[in-house]
Amino acid sequence: MKNKTLSLSKIVKTIKKYHNINFELHIMAVNPLQIIRKYGEYFSKITFHIDNLGREEISDALKLIREKKKKAGIALLHTTPLTRLAEADKRFFQSILLLCIRKPGFSGQRFAPNAIEKIRKAKVFFKSKAIEVDGGVTPENISIIAKAGADIIDCASAIYSADDIKKRIGQLIKEVSKA
Repeated sequence: MKNKTLSLSKIVKTIKKYHNINFELHIMAVNPLQIIRKYGEYFSKITFHIDNLGREEISDALKLIREKKKKAGIALLHTTPLTRLAEADKRFFQSILLLCIRKPGFSGQRFAPNAIEKIRKAKVFFKSKAIEVDGGVTPENISIIAKAGADIIDCASAIYSADDIKKRIGQLIKEVSKA
């Protein structure tokens, strides 16, 4: 599969053009502080990966997001255990936990069935936080993902790979309502 990534400069230009729309920033970088400083003002919610960050780096990023008066979210790759969340300062972790179920940047990957247990555990661990799931979502599995505890389900490939996007969105809504 070919890696697909949007440049932040294109995102920022879009935000300036449509300034009345709330956007969220999902940072997948080794140094999120640099990106938060440069682009944080344009977003209402900033989510970053803690997979390879130390406790101090996590704390610094969360504090910076808080100083910018933005909502903070934490993201984990599919290979990162939930125990890694113990290093996040819960006082600043305000809105969501994003679980990336497949390898990021490669659209169209299949959902990993073993991720259902990770979603369930995350919902128990962070009862008051929204659990967001990204990766491998289809009309066939969206209901199972919602039942496991996902509050927000990203399904870009499921939508944009369909011949009839409107029909696909209807399918996804119908299936998720079964949860």
